[in-house]
Amino acid sequence: MNVKNIIFDFGGVFYDVDYRRTIEALAILSPEAENLRAMELNDILDMPEMYEKGLIDSDTFINDLRKQYSIHSPEHFIIDAWNAMLIGMKPDAISMAEEFAKLYNIVILSNTNEIHFEKFKDECIDFFPKFQDVFFSHEIGMRKPDMGIFDFVCRKMKFSHEETIFIDDNIKNSSGALKMGIRFIHFDNKMNLSGLLHSIRNITHNIL
Repeated sequence: MNVKNIIFDFGGVFYDVDYRRTIEALAILSPEAENLRAMELNDILDMPEMYEKGLIDSDTFINDLRKQYSIHSPEHFIIDAWNAMLIGMKPDAISMAEEFAKLYNIVILSNTNEIHFEKFKDECIDFFPKFQDVFFSHEIGMRKPDMGIFDFVCRKMKFSHEETIFIDDNIKNSSGALKMGIRFIHFDNKMNLSGLLHSIRNITHNIL
């Protein structure tokens, strides 16, 4: 089956992130610094699940961080620490999005939250319009890897599962897509966007 549609993750694919920066920034604010610095990557990714689904607001999330890590700093210090993981757009993000859009129907599907969205939205004002649509977990009440969020995107965009590829830097996010017959490419730290485009153009029927 030919590839016609691509569902892209945002952070880690088009936008550089470093989760350890947030762990370190929170550790500076907390008397439990050693526990925070011992956190695994998956711990920091799973921590805001309810927040990324929009089921709690930013004030509640910040208060949860305060309680969990005994942080007594002013709110803006906590927000800055939470945003520390956000580095910025990859230099070729816009140009490569334009190249993908010439060949495929492309959308963004991102697990994110209100604080992060407010931080990166202005930076991406010329980037997001390159896509047919953008989907953020905190706005639609679902989160990768749940099958429901992939079903939501495919139904809205009228994407055939068999003609769609999902790209993400986190393998854990792929399970729902794979169960639906959507092919998956893991965008690891050895890949770049131009190489990804080349790989997709050369793809065959084989499931990735």
